[in-house]
Amino acid sequence: MTEYRFGGPIFIGGCPRSGTTMLGAMLANAPGCVTTPESHFKHALIARCADKPLTREQLMKFLAQSNEIAFWELPLKELALWVNNYPNEITLDHVPALLNEIVYRYDQRAGTRLAQPASSPHLLRWVDHTPMNIEAFKTLLGLYPDAQLIHIVRDPRAVAASVFGLPWGPNDALAFGSWWPHYVNAGLSLQNALPDRVLLIRYEDLLKDPQFTLKKTCQFLALQFSSDLVCGQRYRSPQHSLSQHALVGKPPAAERADAWQQELRARDQAHIESVCGPLMQKLGYAITPPFIARARGSTLMWYLSIIYKRARGSLRRKALRRERFALAQQIRSRQPQGGIGGPSDGGSSD
Repeated sequence: MTEYRFGGPIFIGGCPRSGTTMLGAMLANAPGCVTTPESHFKHALIARCADKPLTREQLMKFLAQSNEIAFWELPLKELALWVNNYPNEITLDHVPALLNEIVYRYDQRAGTRLAQPASSPHLLRWVDHTPMNIEAFKTLLGLYPDAQLIHIVRDPRAVAASVFGLPWGPNDALAFGSWWPHYVNAGLSLQNALPDRVLLIRYEDLLKDPQFTLKKTCQFLALQFSSDLVCGQRYRSPQHSLSQHALVGKPPAAERADAWQQELRARDQAHIESVCGPLMQKLGYAITPPFIARARGSTLMWYLSIIYKRARGSLRRKALRRERFALAQQIRSRQPQGGIGGPSDGGSSD
């Protein structure tokens, strides 16, 4: 087991493409913080252990078959050694220690920071920027009673412009209209119920005034602020997401806040504003005047373009799954094997 102690984890959540990774990278420079890649696998692990206890063999098979664990580039042979230190019936009560151990191993392997020993005034604090933390925070809080959540929101028009070209998420404005409010409303409900545990910040504020926004965030999290946090150069994005996080580790560019105005089609903008308008105004996002937002072109052509985007998106998602599985296989092939269960296509937790 690890010889280091963990403080309350810092979970960052929100609608995907809202800056969760950028904020996580910035907090990686705070003393005692360990920012890991996204960890969707933890939700699958929690669900498995909540259903019934896992044996050590089942746990190791789960870890060996997780594409995300492969992307963290953790040696499976090393994981197998410390898994053997756990009882043969691994329950939900063991999950926090298991996840802390995985985070510690990642920190040691990635060299993201110099770990502080237990006698140090700085505890290790896991910074996890998986967007769906916003949906699962109450479950996570049950496992980590001292956890905190940063809910980051971004103008939905900017989120749409960012996600429409990716091989995952909604590919059109109709699907997007329910996607963004789902995450934002989940975060606002948490903030209302748990104001001492949940802090809301805006992506645009992080771009335009990063020092002030990070000072406020650090004060809420009881972290030491320094100007080094702004660039977030200590965090290393996994290989499979480098193209999507090209701006991570660079100084925030204020002009990116309004880049969507040149990237989003007028009819898509108008639909998003009509569906998300009340929530946008609540968060301080201005609605375009109707006479400006009026889209040109036929409604029929717009719907036909949505049909095309959905068909193309389905093909791209299938290709993405194949690419990620192939990359995970490639990473595993570079690791020494030691009687560890091999990967299978159905084992991915991504």
